[in-house]
Amino acid sequence: MRDLVLVLFVALVVVLGGCGSKESQSPIEANGGTANSKPAEFAPAALMRRMVNAYHDMPRYRDQAVMVLSYRRNGQVERETAPMSVAAERPGRVSFSIYQTRMV
Repeated sequence: MRDLVLVLFVALVVVLGGCGSKESQSPIEANGGTANSKPAEFAPAALMRRMVNAYHDMPRYRDQAVMVLSYRRNGQVERETAPMSVAAERPGRVSFSIYQTRMV
């Protein structure tokens, strides 16, 4: 269960944050701005609201990333990397792939 929560959290971060996929426009570009546009408002709540609105209006989204997990075990820094991907298409289709787990 803990691994499932971790996977869902990471996937949510990727979906909300985006990783610069070449397959689709960025939310800023989709709303008429340019990739170099600076947000008019810098308040965290306002930025989050703009981001949610931009992604909400997109009919589909796909992205790939590399997850980096860094932690200490017995005083030694451990680091793991794993490719991951997320795809979403309206209405209600989402898939995640990370480590050996694929959820649709």
